[in-house]
Amino acid sequence: PYSICKTNLSPDAKNRSPTNPGWAPFTNPDGQVLLGTLDTVFMAAYAAAMPFMGGLADRWNQPIFLSVALVLVGAMLVLFGLAHAFEIHAYWYFVLVTLLG
Repeated sequence: PYSICKTNLSPDAKNRSPTNPGWAPFTNPDGQVLLGTLDTVFMAAYAAAMPFMGGLADRWNQPIFLSVALVLVGAMLVLFGLAHAFEIHAYWYFVLVTLLG
């Protein structure tokens, strides 16, 4: 879900500027690897949760379940974005928020 902001988190050399310097730790030489690891964490958590979420959705009111799920995913994306406002540069924070999303 955060994939749309990858170019701002870790802009390549030709797109890096004073107004778009990137965001540590993703501006380090291994920044692309860190972003790829976040993709892997998200997809692994998504794949592991789907059987359980499907079972819950079958038992509960589906529109309410989907609404709550979308709000929670949105909240995780807001937390991801708040890293900038709170000057959070810890990679574990991004992994945790991605895992929860």
